Amino acid sequence: MIKQLNLAILIMLAVMPLWSQRKICGMSIKEQAQMTEMFAKAGEDHSYITNRGDKIYIPIKFHLVGDNNGKGRVKNSSILNQLDKLNADYAKHNFVFYLKDNYNFNHINSTPAYNTPRENEDFLNTKKDPNAVNVFVVNTIGESSAGIGIVLGYYSPSNDFVVLMAGEAANATNTLSHELGHFFNLRHTFYGWEASPYDEDEHGNPCVINIIPGTNIQVEKVDRSNCNVAADLLCDTPPDYNFGITQTNCVFGKIILDKNLDTIIPMKDNQMSYFSQCASYQFTDNQETRMRTNYNNSLRAYIRSSYIPVTDTLSETSVLVTPTVGSKEEVYNNVYFEWENQDASYYLLEIVNSNEYHYFFLTENFKEVTTLLPNKLYVWSVRAFHDGYTGTTSPQVNFRTGNIQTATDEIKEIESISLFPNPVRNGNRPMLKIMSKTSEAYKIDITDLNGRRLYSTLQSVQAGENNISLNTAGITTGVYAVSLSNSEGILTNMLSIQ
Repeated sequence: MIKQLNLAILIMLAVMPLWSQRKICGMSIKEQAQMTEMFAKAGEDHSYITNRGDKIYIPIKFHLVGDNNGKGRVKNSSILNQLDKLNADYAKHNFVFYLKDNYNFNHINSTPAYNTPRENEDFLNTKKDPNAVNVFVVNTIGESSAGIGIVLGYYSPSNDFVVLMAGEAANATNTLSHELGHFFNLRHTFYGWEASPYDEDEHGNPCVINIIPGTNIQVEKVDRSNCNVAADLLCDTPPDYNFGITQTNCVFGKIILDKNLDTIIPMKDNQMSYFSQCASYQFTDNQETRMRTNYNNSLRAYIRSSYIPVTDTLSETSVLVTPTVGSKEEVYNNVYFEWENQDASYYLLEIVNSNEYHYFFLTENFKEVTTLLPNKLYVWSVRAFHDGYTGTTSPQVNFRTGNIQTATDEIKEIESISLFPNPVRNGNRPMLKIMSKTSEAYKIDITDLNGRRLYSTLQSVQAGENNISLNTAGITTGVYAVSLSNSEGILTNMLSIQ
């Protein structure tokens, strides 16, 4: 019995279409028709406007979904990569997407939304930003309603937002560009063939049928005689009977004829096709015009504003100063990070290992981090960006933490204390930065790890910010404790001299 069952499974797999588990967009024929009808009712028809030279700035809000415990969320740098890819795909058409609220990605902790967003759209709808294109980045979406493939992303017409798999963002694919094409009222170039892609044995060659099986949609012809009423309703996108779902490497070597015996030459690299692994993808002029028309539609008023984002280019790669490659930071709970100033609006500092993800959005090019663990190997990187430009990269530098902990006995008048640069090169003077609520005198000591005092001074500290130069002349390379004390307590930071 078991052998018979196994044989049956093998036979079923053998006859299963090769495209049955392809990775696809989740928009069905019905949803695309709903999308078209929605905008038609708002006055959008075939009389498309043309203002191709104008630059359009579009706010986008990313919602990063994790499970109930906040685990599994896509990394922030992946979102910056994805936005850069999105802007590259739309650059020819003068569409510029920018980060709504600069870098304040919305974090959502919900296992149901993380794994089954289709069933939890009402919940996601409550999280939308009212003045942005909303993109929810989730773990998985599942199979399409027609059961022909794994869904990578989709646009929801009823809720007017996009859902994207985290893996697509992490790999900066063109899936988001495709789904935003739907957002701006573009159909698939092969519209009507989603659930039943062209099969020569089933549909014939020449393909002489007039209506796509299972639909009331006309089969598009090469001579453009019905391009205004068939497929995507655009005449500069050639016929495509969903050929791409059965192909790989952006190749189409078949000769397929339409009813008039004209050879069909699909546009493999169209953003709204299903051809995979093309070197790049593009929109046609008519597709751009339709998107611009949609942008100017009354239903899209919520994303139009007079705001112009910062789109200035930045130096391509961040230069990391400290910690250096392979270094060991003896004091694990007070590690100083520094990188060269790139005149960016913001910097994203990420510090990761297999179990931890620490990130900080900053406006300055340094940061003291107090949340790392002892005796761990970390990798850190920095991304410089503006709200409208994220096309930068960063090297990844590994370092290890030691097991020395900074001593901290509270001095209530002191708001913060830090050392920079740290590490400091032998012969250079580090600065002790003190933020104080009051003016008062403090004792400053530098001691080695055996407790021997190497430097001591009394210092007047003023209310506000103080930068005090420390004389480390004669102190050899190594790790030292720098303490600030008075009768109330002591605050200690560790200083590395290299």
